[in-house]
Amino acid sequence: MHMLQDEIVAIPPDRQKAFGGARTMLLPSPRTVALQLLKVPRGKLVTMEVLRRELARLHGVETVCPFQTKQALRAIAGNPEGVAFWRLVASNGELLKYLPGGIERQAAQLAEEHVPLEPGGSGQRVRNLKASLHTFTSNDQVAAEGNNGVQAATSVK
Repeated sequence: MHMLQDEIVAIPPDRQKAFGGARTMLLPSPRTVALQLLKVPRGKLVTMEVLRRELARLHGVETVCPFQTKQALRAIAGNPEGVAFWRLVASNGELLKYLPGGIERQAAQLAEEHVPLEPGGSGQRVRNLKASLHTFTSNDQVAAEGNNGVQAATSVK
């Protein structure tokens, strides 16, 4: 079951060390994750770490649940309306094998956007990741090209 709305939770004291000392955590909904991904323009990428850091900043919490973020991504990737989930990569540039279609689907979608890939790690990774990274700013607009707009994001359950 996917969360329909965000939830901010307190991390119990005995679990805070596991989350780098954080005391508050966002459990993001697919809609929240999708809205951030819509800001990433065609041909640009964002890492999971940067996405989670931006979500934490926007919600005034110290961390974002990695498990719930992955669950939200799976929901987004399964939506036929399509938010460009393939623009999200691991911090080392590797493609995300746990999403529907695996790295083959993600590689094909990135190739359509002319993102250079190379063999690496357990599959493929982005060549010169730094050059392809998007940086979130307060002036970000939804990148409509390559996405189906905000409606696609808001329809994700």
